[in-house]
Amino acid sequence: MHLTDIAIKALRIDNGQRDFADDAIPGLALRVGKRAKTFMLVVGVDASRRRIKIGRYPDVKLADARSKARVLIGESQGKQDESTITFQMAFERFIDLHLKTKNKPSTAEETERLIRRHLLPKLGKLQLETITKQKVTSIIDGLISTPAECAHAFTAGRTFLRFCEKRGYLSRSPMNGLEAPTKNGSRDRVLSDEELKKVAVKARAGGKYGSLIQLLLLTGQRSGQIANLCAEFIDYDRKTITWPAALMKGNRVHTTPYGTVTAALLKKLPKKGLLFPNLNGEPFNNWSKAHTDFLAECKVQHFTRHDLRRTYSTGMARLGVPQHIAELLLDHRSGTAISGVAAIYNRYNYEAEMRAAVDKWENRIAGFVDQNVVRFEKRAVG
Repeated sequence: MHLTDIAIKALRIDNGQRDFADDAIPGLALRVGKRAKTFMLVVGVDASRRRIKIGRYPDVKLADARSKARVLIGESQGKQDESTITFQMAFERFIDLHLKTKNKPSTAEETERLIRRHLLPKLGKLQLETITKQKVTSIIDGLISTPAECAHAFTAGRTFLRFCEKRGYLSRSPMNGLEAPTKNGSRDRVLSDEELKKVAVKARAGGKYGSLIQLLLLTGQRSGQIANLCAEFIDYDRKTITWPAALMKGNRVHTTPYGTVTAALLKKLPKKGLLFPNLNGEPFNNWSKAHTDFLAECKVQHFTRHDLRRTYSTGMARLGVPQHIAELLLDHRSGTAISGVAAIYNRYNYEAEMRAAVDKWENRIAGFVDQNVVRFEKRAVG
């Protein structure tokens, strides 16, 4: 099962004991008895197989148990012939030796998600040297109906297998010479007013993904920011959201104001922790299925979540918002945004101008679903 802190707290055994295997770490299990819950790890095979006690819960947290298990597995596997390493074994090393040390947390999390979701289920038990180009391409080609997910899964898999080749787990990556089956290049899709109306109406109808789409549409922010949005980032009195640098593409703190429409939406969402948690308490990540269902229900030609960001930028221009104000809202610090020497000497934060722009945009979106909205266009800047 997929162990989480919530699931562990809920586990109960009246008599005897039972082991609950953790599907995230091979060999790791939580042994639940009447009075105690203990993390155990099985390493080795056949005659070398042994069980190691990691520690009792909650003295040893789930995250700590997994980290310790990875170390123990690595030590155990280090004694084996590298030619016997499976995809799963190498993947656990990849997490500790590459993802956690050479990537931003958000990048590491997304790469791990892609491999766990698309590659690990079919390749996890196979020895690396037995994995062929055909086995990899059959998985990647199966994602062609979701072009962005397909391209990202391809990149994640190639990065992992290159790591394996450099570490000597593989003589040659089976993805060497392969080209991505889709182009994840520049797009120019901007939703029309009629499409925006359909999207806004469907999003407002409710549901976790609908609320998420509303925030993407109202704020123009990136999907990763909204998926990781916590109530603690929000100043409900000032009506601002401040994302920490770790969640931003430019690795810098980003603050943006929001208006009354967004405020009304935020009132319906959690006031503590993640606004869009999965059942396991982690940030929302069921993008592909949720978006496919949303598109089918709102009956709009395929668009990506990033197309909403482009639509936001284009819509701001149509409303007469200066380009540098729109780029500040989007956290674009290049082009016409305040940058270079000007950024050093110009310490004005443009919050009033950004608020005026946000009010105009929110009014436009709200107008698609509610004819009795408050109008903001004449609000003075100052």
